[in-house]
Amino acid sequence: MILQESIDFILKQNGNRIENYSVDHVFIGALFTAVQLSSGYCGLAKTEFTGTLHHGHRSNPMQFEPGMYAGSNLIKLLQASESNGFLNVVQLAAINALSAEWISKGKYNIIENADPLDLIATQGKKIAMVGAFCSYIKKLSQQNCHLQVLELNEQAFDEESKTFYVPAEKSAEVFKQSEIAIITGSAIANNTMDQLLSEIPAHVKIIVVGPSGGVIPEVLFDKNVSIIGATRVINNKKLFQMIAEGASGYHLFQCGAAQKICILNELSK
Repeated sequence: MILQESIDFILKQNGNRIENYSVDHVFIGALFTAVQLSSGYCGLAKTEFTGTLHHGHRSNPMQFEPGMYAGSNLIKLLQASESNGFLNVVQLAAINALSAEWISKGKYNIIENADPLDLIATQGKKIAMVGAFCSYIKKLSQQNCHLQVLELNEQAFDEESKTFYVPAEKSAEVFKQSEIAIITGSAIANNTMDQLLSEIPAHVKIIVVGPSGGVIPEVLFDKNVSIIGATRVINNKKLFQMIAEGASGYHLFQCGAAQKICILNELSK
């Protein structure tokens, strides 16, 4: 899985340097989860739970339960394999915090304050998108392109957007007909990203977008991803306040808590 590959990558590259890193703060909001590390870097992930959640008293308490995240050793958090949804989303936010530091010190081609749709030609293109990403549907629907949106739940669309709906089980068929594939980073959070990427033919330009997609770029680039539309946290304190109040990505950008960045795969077509 991409999350595990990201963890393995950072431990191999920086295991000795980060062995004393700890988790300073964890905020699990309705829409986003944020983790701030002792390094000061902060990472985001969509609050999307897989597996079981915490359920009251346990005869065999888990290593990570509410009240145990803050102050914990980062490597122990990343290597924990307990099956609970809280841990999974916190791990993703933590690896995105590590990735933020890795990206800041790397030699990546980064365009700040830009969205991937600003960087690609969509006119006349066949575009497959995974997930009812409302702002993208609205923008692409106004362009001369053929858009198909793969989604598990048709009710995620408003009436105007339902014309773009395609059942998620038709993903492989839709990808074969496409020139551009857009996948939201939440596919990493719900553990469907690997399967989706494996279905996309080599000729298709792949874009991963959203806060959850801010993992180690090399992991996604190795899977033929051309552009990562990530989120850089620039004001931790403001971010935590906004997440606690149910902020969406739009609110985080508007208030100056975060900014959009695009990381380009220079080896991609």
